[in-house]
Amino acid sequence: MAQVLGKHSSFIAKNFKKHALIYILAVLFFILGAFASYVLAYQIYGGRNFIANIVLFALYLAALFIIARALGFLFKTDSFMLGGRGEKIIARELSKLPGDYLVLRNVQIGRRRADIDFIVFGPKGLITVEVKSHGGQITFNNFELYRNGWKISKRNVLLQAKNEAQMLTDYLRRYGFNGQITPVIAFSNFYARMNFGYKPQAGVYVVQKSWLNNLILSLPEISYNIKKPVLEQALRRLVKN
Repeated sequence: MAQVLGKHSSFIAKNFKKHALIYILAVLFFILGAFASYVLAYQIYGGRNFIANIVLFALYLAALFIIARALGFLFKTDSFMLGGRGEKIIARELSKLPGDYLVLRNVQIGRRRADIDFIVFGPKGLITVEVKSHGGQITFNNFELYRNGWKISKRNVLLQAKNEAQMLTDYLRRYGFNGQITPVIAFSNFYARMNFGYKPQAGVYVVQKSWLNNLILSLPEISYNIKKPVLEQALRRLVKN
């Protein structure tokens, strides 16, 4: 089995806790507000007053609308939760690679300390893996990925994956590395479906998690221009266990 170094994304864990707390507080606040509005209207108009019923109905509609908006926090929280779960799924898959592979998890690199979900180092070269937890039908159009006909993200995830590979290339150049790094987007969701095979989309391989290891092992073996122990040591400096 491959050696896996690094921990889960602190960014995902931090944002999950933040959005979960905001969501809980928001829902409690609006439920209490709706109840207080009901009590106030009942005391002012009386339970049998027609106007009171209209007022109460309007208040509850407003409360439901606000609570529905507050549910947006739940969706954000759920996305962070799915992101963390997706990382664990992909880490488990990559750990099944042969023992001559090294897997680095949650690598921070560059001036902006941008996260690279996974770096795979082995006989088939260096591979960066960006994890997506979306389900549905994944398609490619106009140099972007779509899920069920809608853009997966506001930013171009294919460009994101290529930029991460470039950041790693720039980092390793100081050690004398001048090879190519293969960018991959891996969908951790069992219900993600795509028909790309092992053909890159705008220079990025896009696969469902079940085919990730097969893709890596299908790549041609490469010869590194610097000694592998030197390269491995440079990579190990990027993670903290």
